Amino acid sequence: SSIEVGAVLAIGADLLVSWKSGSSYGVDKLNWSAKYQSAYIETMILTLAEVRHFLKTASKIFANYVSLPTGTTIGFKYKKKFEAAYSVAMVVIDDTKLMQIRTKEGTIPEIAALQIRIDFTVLGNDAPEIESIGYSENVSK
Repeated sequence: SSIEVGAVLAIGADLLVSWKSGSSYGVDKLNWSAKYQSAYIETMILTLAEVRHFLKTASKIFANYVSLPTGTTIGFKYKKKFEAAYSVAMVVIDDTKLMQIRTKEGTIPEIAALQIRIDFTVLGNDAPEIESIGYSENVSK
């Protein structure tokens, strides 16, 4: 808790992460044998400046995966108007044929500035392996 992540650098199969906590700071290398139980990724604001003045609806958020071991999953939360906290976890669909976890269509209405949080549920040393993450939105003009 209270750790700020700075730069993230991939070197081959290794991931280096710079961090700061109060007056302490450092760089850590990913430990391949210990998965963090509460791992998540937060995006920056995703709304383009050219459509900022229109309300938008996210038609879906998705994560394409390479593997999703038993007992693991991917979840989504959002902020749509610079709220202090993220929404509750959204209902997701696991499309095993497409190898994609996604939200239901049209699930986030009236977006001013979208920010997404992707949560990872791990089990022991098993974790989802993500290929890509994305979203699509409709603009109300």
